Amino acid sequence: MTIRSTLVSRAAVVSVGVAMSCTALTTLAQWTSDPFNPVIVQGDTGDQGVPLVGAAPDGRTWVFYVDNFAAGGGGYKHALQLMNADGTHAFTDAVVVSPNRTNSATFTVDLDVSVDGSAVMAYDNNGIYVQKVDLDGTQLWDDTVDGNLIPNSTGALGPQVVATADGGAVVCWGSSATLNFQHVNADGSMGAAWQFTETGRAQSPSDMIRSGDDFILLWIRGETTSFLARKGLKIQRWTTAGTQVWNGGVPMDVYTSQATPGKSIQNGYFPRLVPDTTGGAIVAWYDNGAARNAWLQHVLPMGVFRFAPEGLAVSTATSATEYRLSAAVSYKLPEDLYTVAYERSNPLQSQYDLTAQRINGTAQLLWGGGQGVQLTPTTGNHSSFVNVNPVGEDAIVTWLQYSGANGPMSVQSARLDASGTQVWATSPLIVAADYGSKSRLQTVLSSGGDFVVASWADGTAGNYDVMANRINFDGTIGQGSGSACPPCAADYDNNGGVDGGDLAAFFGDFEAGEACADVDGNGGVDGGDLGFFFQVFEAGGC
Repeated sequence: MTIRSTLVSRAAVVSVGVAMSCTALTTLAQWTSDPFNPVIVQGDTGDQGVPLVGAAPDGRTWVFYVDNFAAGGGGYKHALQLMNADGTHAFTDAVVVSPNRTNSATFTVDLDVSVDGSAVMAYDNNGIYVQKVDLDGTQLWDDTVDGNLIPNSTGALGPQVVATADGGAVVCWGSSATLNFQHVNADGSMGAAWQFTETGRAQSPSDMIRSGDDFILLWIRGETTSFLARKGLKIQRWTTAGTQVWNGGVPMDVYTSQATPGKSIQNGYFPRLVPDTTGGAIVAWYDNGAARNAWLQHVLPMGVFRFAPEGLAVSTATSATEYRLSAAVSYKLPEDLYTVAYERSNPLQSQYDLTAQRINGTAQLLWGGGQGVQLTPTTGNHSSFVNVNPVGEDAIVTWLQYSGANGPMSVQSARLDASGTQVWATSPLIVAADYGSKSRLQTVLSSGGDFVVASWADGTAGNYDVMANRINFDGTIGQGSGSACPPCAADYDNNGGVDGGDLAAFFGDFEAGEACADVDGNGGVDGGDLGFFFQVFEAGGC
């Protein structure tokens, strides 16, 4: 997956791995149930912010952020921390990957997680740099102290990176009408480099995800060389050697800008891709043209659109009655269900609420008679940085909620069942209370698929700290009970011992999809249960 920092809200993406054992949960817990005291990822003097999160093995979470106090200050550096599954810091000191950077401004950076669980980052320092950090905190691609400088990138900004199946990465950045690509080999050396140019059209990468041995790029495409002009979205699958795979080697138009009726996406808006786990890609976005709707498209692995060209509108309401903003999407197999959450406003943009829609594989809008279900009351206060994570047939939506025109903000979350009903006893759940300003909320599903981690910047402008906390599937925050061991989880056949009979009994129920095989308690029988069961079985029980 690829997680990008921009000026707008982002959806979260899904990572699949192994759940952690209950012993670590109960003995080393640091996640907090107090919304006034979330975990401080980094809280030194000065300003730390713009966090990006990625799921690492065993329930751990990478957090990549900027810090103007690290390495002696004198400019924003790029720093990395690994949070253990219990909420403790894996590294005593954060890994600073650009200690010599002196720029007092921050720009778009990117984080991805490699197939071996390492963090791969792309960032600027008078050029585009790339670095890979393993789970021990070792910087693996360190040609210079600031990482590997990508050739021919001097002065470039706004990179995207995807960790490729070969253990390397591909970095992409835009320069006017040209998209520039560089494959980095597994040892950090430079592989193939290539460009894609569309004369007279400003182009900038929006998001990248891994797709088998290849990668998929979504990018912004302007009508002119100015990004202030109307803009659309294009997509293509590339090999790491630079060959275009889909559509006979011709990029596909996800959304095409036009003057009449007006079609364009917002300035400074970079939609995210969600992998479908079969080699395709899903994207949700909103437009600021005539329709003012939120949209959904799924590009199937063979490179064809699942929904109508230009996307499926997620609400049947017209722009005469409401506008849609800040769309985010999650997708879940084998249920084949999409959940799109978005901010909704009146046409005067003076009243707002948060709304969600459920779409199935036949393009049916399932919630609210086609107009979605409302998660928050309609007020004059914004919701922003909307994230969605799948939980079986349910979905967890997490967002920043303003309590006044300019703050303070809280981090809130809600779990929606298959009918769009909020199922938690207290909903929305307050993940972090409205004691100050907040920014750049990102969420990620744990590698075991058994809880969500949220991270954000918290404080005041110029003096932010990076915060995080865990959201449990049962509607609690902190360590909670969302992933606690069920009674006798390893003694599955309940014969008083942990032995081969438990394996046979569990796998029989798992293959049949029996509800009792939901040993991680997330409401569904899936890969997370396999990892959870083996962890507990190997430990001999809770």
